[in-house]
Amino acid sequence: MKHTEWLIRCSKKIKHKFRKNRTPLSQALVYFFLDNDIEWTHAFTGTFKYSKKNKDAVTKELDRFTNELHSRCRMSKWKRRSKRFPKERLPMVSVVEGDGDLIHIHCHFLLAKPENIIISNDSFAKLIVDAWNKVPTTSCLFNDVKPLHNTLGWADYISKEVTTDDASAINWQFTHLFRKTTKK
Repeated sequence: MKHTEWLIRCSKKIKHKFRKNRTPLSQALVYFFLDNDIEWTHAFTGTFKYSKKNKDAVTKELDRFTNELHSRCRMSKWKRRSKRFPKERLPMVSVVEGDGDLIHIHCHFLLAKPENIIISNDSFAKLIVDAWNKVPTTSCLFNDVKPLHNTLGWADYISKEVTTDDASAINWQFTHLFRKTTKK
């Protein structure tokens, strides 16, 4: 493809359409993620240095990443406090993709900026990358963090491995869908 043709294609306004092979469960999960008062701000894809055998092998890395991201967002006591105050977690949706054989296991995240600190999109993106790189077995290559422009499209994309009877691609242990509400 020529460079000018690529520029023409990129400049067109393309509206998002759902995937054609979407299941009712994946559609319901997408609307479940988006049907709350959370303002999702960032999409992140993280990879690992070494090949993982299965999806359960990344639990320790996800735990360390979540802890590191919470501490960088000044929420260091979130594990202790989340039992009593579940809305004080950083909102995120965590998805682990790949089978370990044909497709390299990697993670996708749907993230929201914390309410407790005022931070720009670029600074929050740097916090995410720094927290991911702090975990020893994660890779600094092929990671991608971007501000969200099409939340519905990203939520649809990360739920692509959800089948009719299996939603195990979504890592529910590290999915936090609560947001602190303020009384007026």
